Amino acid sequence: MWPDWPAHSAFLESVTESLKATPGVEAVSLAGMHPLDRGFTNSWAVVGREVEAREWPELPVRIVSSGYLETLRLPLLDGRDFLPSDNGQSQRVALVNQASVDQFFPDGSPIDQVLRMWGQQWRIVGVIGNERFHGVDVAPPPAVYLPLSQAHPNSGSILVRTSGDPMTAAPAVREAIMAHDGQLAIFNVEPLQDTLADSLGRRRFTMLLLGLFGIVALTLMVVGIHGVLNYAVAQQIPELGIMMALGADRRRIVWLVVRRGLRLAVPGIVLGLGGAFAASRVMTSLLFQADANDTLTMLVVVALVLLAVLTATLLPARRAMRVDPMTALRCE
Repeated sequence: MWPDWPAHSAFLESVTESLKATPGVEAVSLAGMHPLDRGFTNSWAVVGREVEAREWPELPVRIVSSGYLETLRLPLLDGRDFLPSDNGQSQRVALVNQASVDQFFPDGSPIDQVLRMWGQQWRIVGVIGNERFHGVDVAPPPAVYLPLSQAHPNSGSILVRTSGDPMTAAPAVREAIMAHDGQLAIFNVEPLQDTLADSLGRRRFTMLLLGLFGIVALTLMVVGIHGVLNYAVAQQIPELGIMMALGADRRRIVWLVVRRGLRLAVPGIVLGLGGAFAASRVMTSLLFQADANDTLTMLVVVALVLLAVLTATLLPARRAMRVDPMTALRCE
């Protein structure tokens, strides 16, 4: 009768052992879904807390083999990992992540408590670190992990950790798998880092555009302030000449030009800070673990804008400082 789970488990175990013997391979595990795949959720309850569980949301279910923690370097926080002895003939076991403990077991350890899913009971034997399988910009959700030898998925992923370039070891890994069944469809072979980078492609493009717009805006501000001040200095050459003839030193003349630049910039900085605080919620959705009220970043940006303003006033200030009083008075 299909499916023949004992034969299925034996086949997967044989493939795993062959992959572990492949040169360059450090760790191998199997999973019912890709580590960055949201997977599926299921209703559940803790035995003895069925009434309370009626209000609980469905829990993401991750089906993995023993060695999954080693392959993905997830920490085991409490209890034990899945063992090869956790099979179809032994007691059903499960792992939960730290987010599940924080939300559903805040008053004690979940170890040895029993979950009820699919009409079956699963004893919790360990607590592991959180995975961000919903994306790096989303808080890790509560999740339960079931052993692949006791909860058989219809498809899955083979996860291989290598000591060098993963793509260099890919042909040998493919050959080791095909040696067991030449008709297996093996696809989407790529480093997990590349998959993660692709998942962030849209946000990276958005941030690139925002960065380019920011550079263009800063450039326009510098050019605009420089042009306005340069024109103002040209118009005030007679006045500056009179001031210098009456004893005004060059530093005062420079301060007059810089002060005018600051008068143009300060209102823009105030409006920009208001807009930044208003848009901070949008930025937190684009940046991983960004603080909506990052005061240090705001201060750094203000300092950069002020530096740009001083740069824009540099040439007009030097022009004002070099005004010859006699030449200015002749123009008057």
